[in-house]
Amino acid sequence: MKYKIDHPREIVHEFTSIADSRKTYSLEQYLFKQREDGEVSKDGIIHLPNPLEIFSDESRFLVTIVDGASSTFCNANIPLADFYEIEEETRYAFDQILKCRHKGNSNTNKDDPAGQVAYNVLIEFGKFKGKSPAQVLQENPDNLAQLKNSENWLADRIGQYKNNQKQYDAIKNAIELFEEGKLIGSPVLNGDIFLIYDSGFKSQVRQRGEDGRCPVYQIKIKCNTAKNYPISIDIQNFYTFCNGIIPDLKKMINHKEDTFNMDLKTWKKSVEAMRRTIHICEQMWGSYEWSRMEKYIDIYKNNTK
Repeated sequence: MKYKIDHPREIVHEFTSIADSRKTYSLEQYLFKQREDGEVSKDGIIHLPNPLEIFSDESRFLVTIVDGASSTFCNANIPLADFYEIEEETRYAFDQILKCRHKGNSNTNKDDPAGQVAYNVLIEFGKFKGKSPAQVLQENPDNLAQLKNSENWLADRIGQYKNNQKQYDAIKNAIELFEEGKLIGSPVLNGDIFLIYDSGFKSQVRQRGEDGRCPVYQIKIKCNTAKNYPISIDIQNFYTFCNGIIPDLKKMINHKEDTFNMDLKTWKKSVEAMRRTIHICEQMWGSYEWSRMEKYIDIYKNNTK
């Protein structure tokens, strides 16, 4: 029997977008051991690398978004050094997402608008998708008839989707408050939007083309706590001239940009896969780095006698 390994480096094989089945997202690891040879300075002295620095500066994760509809892809690197910031920002994002979800769990406090589902549950379908029922009526009272149609539509489909009951209760609550003259302009749950990571524009000057242009990428990872797919990854790729490592954005060509949205569990899987891969490499290479440290100590002692 023959075996074929299609993706030997990928730690998260492939995830297909639920919203658009033509899009896929992949994450690959390119982690390398610290170099053994040192750098030679102008005075001829060999400067050895830090013996307990397990990974080389070139270690990274590669993120790729493939759009099957247009047969194009965008990719970008996440340096290993940036992973730790992403991990902490992701923990914060998860806390905010869960807080946002649970804001609409109580409808018992009739005197506090913030405690009523009319204000704190978002509609997930149709014309008013992404808005709370209270917001729909605050923006335009004439939306009452359409909101009642949505209420009736949900009433016939309560058990078909887990959030239908919650949306039905919220719409009913908003209509009751409106008809009783108690609907007020209280805060509406739109969700917080914040950055988990922004690489900035990164120029790959070693891959400069014949025309002098370098490939440049940027990756942004954002979180919108109120969305069903709160994590969005946006990648840009283009070529342009670079002043050192600073790209000239006015002279870019072959610009491509794509976005991939994912749910909480999928992004969690990606972050955990990166963490797990780092840990595996530390386990494999750590003992060697320790023995190298001891060797360096002996070299240092001999050189200082």
